[in-house]
Amino acid sequence: MLIIVAIVLDMLFNTYAVPVRKISYVWQLVCFGIMLGGETIRIMVNGSVAKDTSGRGTKELKAAQLNTDGFYSVVRHPLYLANLFMWSGASLFFQRWYLPVIIACLFFIYYGRIILYEERFLKSRFGDDYTCWARKVPSLIPSFKHYAPSKLLFNVKASLKKEHDSIFALVAICYFFTMVNDYALTGKIIFHNFWYLTFLVCMVLWFIIKLMKKMSMLDVEGR
Repeated sequence: MLIIVAIVLDMLFNTYAVPVRKISYVWQLVCFGIMLGGETIRIMVNGSVAKDTSGRGTKELKAAQLNTDGFYSVVRHPLYLANLFMWSGASLFFQRWYLPVIIACLFFIYYGRIILYEERFLKSRFGDDYTCWARKVPSLIPSFKHYAPSKLLFNVKASLKKEHDSIFALVAICYFFTMVNDYALTGKIIFHNFWYLTFLVCMVLWFIIKLMKKMSMLDVEGR
């Protein structure tokens, strides 16, 4: 959230250093596509892993088993790779060369600490199994040399349960960024039909999924 605030403040108050330009729909969709690519990775990962085996943090880590197949046979931290795509898409939106540089630095400072903490935990938890897997699979740069299909089939319910907030936020951010760009140029808030309708549809779906989650309709045993 702080990253989004920083980008918006730069757009609104740094107009003299770097003039504001109208962001074309093509560029909007390019940035949205990059962010959507990251979200797609998150959706696929969270729909293909067992319960309590995929997450992040530096407190109360838990891992019932070591994920080594599917996306985890390509890269050790697929969720963080996905987040890198999403951060990158957001930083490119306003076409200011220094924003991707700043965001990249912040990303590696923030997630670098988390990755080190998690890998220490996994090594202590799984020992030689983790060491063998880590030697073959890179941390953040994908490699398909040792790819192994996921043992679990993709489950839509399990994925939606974990990712519905992120999907909605993705659309909301892009919609918000277009309004910020318009306001910086014209001093007015303009509602564009494409993003406005997309936002409304996603908001309705988000409420439905929230309700389904509350009613335990998205619960899947072992997922």
